[in-house]
Amino acid sequence: MSYLYRMSQNSIGSLSVGGVPRVVGVLAGDPREFPALAADARAQGADILEFRADFCFGQEPKTVLSLVRQVKQVGNLPILLTVRQFPEGGYFAGSERERLDFFRCLLPEVAAVDVELYAKEIRDEVIHLAHATQKLAIVSYHNFKHTPRVPKLREVIEDAIWFKADMVKIAVMATTEEDVKSLTRFTADFDGDILLTAISMGEAGTVSRVLNPFLGSCFTYGFIGNKPSTPGQIQVTDLRRLIDAFPSQRIANVQEAEELVHSAFEHCGYGACVPA
Repeated sequence: MSYLYRMSQNSIGSLSVGGVPRVVGVLAGDPREFPALAADARAQGADILEFRADFCFGQEPKTVLSLVRQVKQVGNLPILLTVRQFPEGGYFAGSERERLDFFRCLLPEVAAVDVELYAKEIRDEVIHLAHATQKLAIVSYHNFKHTPRVPKLREVIEDAIWFKADMVKIAVMATTEEDVKSLTRFTADFDGDILLTAISMGEAGTVSRVLNPFLGSCFTYGFIGNKPSTPGQIQVTDLRRLIDAFPSQRIANVQEAEELVHSAFEHCGYGACVPA
């Protein structure tokens, strides 16, 4: 399959980013299960593993480093390191300096990092550390209450560019179909000098995890096992089937993409629908 996008190319490890949709398998929950989940993610068709190190809070960074190496060996996929802070949906309850210690210790074994836009104490240093070791730096913005208006989304993009991120990840809560459409249109119209991942969270936003990647969103995140890490997330095995159900053609506009996604959901028998 080949998909044509307007965005520039980049990479996570040896894997190109920005050309075709990349499925990210999220390692979350009990850290003792991460190696087995990594093997499952690879078998289910994930392209990338997100190692949620915040689920390892309370352990020493060097102990977690050993686990990252196990996951790397078993999964044999590029690893995206996330140490998500509590206010943005994560489980790391320590200080920012402690969180920075995790990034510093684990970064040599991963291919990319995700740090929050508003993590002012450590954001700049995490991005600098990533670039110093030629790793992809993602700046993320989360809103678990609503979908902001376009001017706010543009502000997030501009801030991410200012802080020299390689990619900006926008994950916002959708409570209505109009919320989903708003972010979808924003994704389709995006023509900035930075890679973009855009996700509508919540049950209403489930379709965005298949629709937005074909309008320019780089990553789509799926769960492994039985429990999603965020509301509306799709299991990796189903996400892979849905992504691969698309024909090999450029998605010219939102309406065309919605029609194709609707066909894909029907073809795969997945219990979700495209906004009318």
